[in-house]
Amino acid sequence: MIIFGYGKIASSVATNLSELTNKKLVCLTKSDFPPLKNVEEAESVEVNFSLDIQPKSSVYFICSGEEKIAGGILRALEKIKKAKIKLIYIIRDEDLLSEEVKKQQRAISKILQNYARSALFEDICLIDEKTFKESFMPEVSLFEYEDVFSQTLAKMLNMINWLKSEESFHSDIEEPNEACRVNSLGVFADAEEKIVFPLDNVRQKDVYFACSKQTLKTDTKMLEKIKETLKRMKSDKTKVEYKIVATDYEQDFIYLLYHTNFIQ
Repeated sequence: MIIFGYGKIASSVATNLSELTNKKLVCLTKSDFPPLKNVEEAESVEVNFSLDIQPKSSVYFICSGEEKIAGGILRALEKIKKAKIKLIYIIRDEDLLSEEVKKQQRAISKILQNYARSALFEDICLIDEKTFKESFMPEVSLFEYEDVFSQTLAKMLNMINWLKSEESFHSDIEEPNEACRVNSLGVFADAEEKIVFPLDNVRQKDVYFACSKQTLKTDTKMLEKIKETLKRMKSDKTKVEYKIVATDYEQDFIYLLYHTNFIQ
């Protein structure tokens, strides 16, 4: 797998994820572009990177839409289109953006979601910075903010990817409907779902129980607790799948992956 960071914050997340996974890293930031007056100018810039992409290659492409270079995202994706592309789109905190930039990142988000729904990408995972910050980050100084945000998000992405690939201790998860290529993440903690993006019209919810080996060996009521948790998450319109994975951690965790076919 190749981890690709496009833009400043995305490259920071990608760098942290690459360090966690020991996977090849490629980053593009504004230093790789000539000075740009607007986002449209980036569309015509020939981005300079070289990757040996094969049909079976897998690329984890992380990006955001607030910078001027965001206009070149599709051009970069065109160069790696032979690969299986999983897209992570970070929606920056709109309280800190101008009206023009808000419209820009929303437009790019919808374009990328439509491409994913058309199966040009494997899927797209939406991350809302403001929601993520409120749910998962400690209070930090402005100086530390980007590092802590990037590290925290990279750890969550890495954990979800590991849980998806790890052998199931009990049950397993069916793939969502092919049309459901718009995704987001979350955790279940303190009897509630904590999300990274408020996804509308969720069609499938994958629940990953990351249980310590000690818990699995000693907790005789574990299955009842899992059934109760799943019961809380069910609704008429949402299919709920689950998977139990044994871990070497001392604590137990519950991670969530949401799927929909609706453009957000």
